[in-house]
Amino acid sequence: LRDLDLSDAHVVSAPYKYYQNCNSKDNVITGYFVPETLLSFRLPADIQSLEAYAFYKCEYLKTVTLPEGIPYIPAYAFYFCSRLSSVNIPESVVTIGNSAFDNYISTAGRNLLTQIHLPYHLQSIGDFAFRANERLTDLRLPPYIENIGNQAFNNCKDLKDIYAYMPD
Repeated sequence: LRDLDLSDAHVVSAPYKYYQNCNSKDNVITGYFVPETLLSFRLPADIQSLEAYAFYKCEYLKTVTLPEGIPYIPAYAFYFCSRLSSVNIPESVVTIGNSAFDNYISTAGRNLLTQIHLPYHLQSIGDFAFRANERLTDLRLPPYIENIGNQAFNNCKDLKDIYAYMPD
């Protein structure tokens, strides 16, 4: 299994094979068991939130598609996803939690994430949120950003350009 597209699925119950914990009543994913051969994952459209550590240490995961409507990306959601090269952050996201995309403990080499699109209405980026994403080259801060946490972009060695919205 290399690609799993559940975007048109409705979560009623979830077998352990792909969902570690799933509260189907509230459509909240609290963790995934992702086979190490899985490279891409598209979440069901009716998922309303992720919990901390949802994709923790999914080292082989390269692409993730999150559904519109998720209000935040929690702490450590993609922590140590060392091969992650593409993730869409839905426009509905207003908060990115602490260490959400932190790659600091990776021993698998440089992270592959080169660009990240931050949602227009994003208000907060947590501490260490994108730490050690060494290949991240440029960043465009949205106009509603109010908080950028401590060391949010620490050790992003290739980050050369940061663009900020300047109101008239």
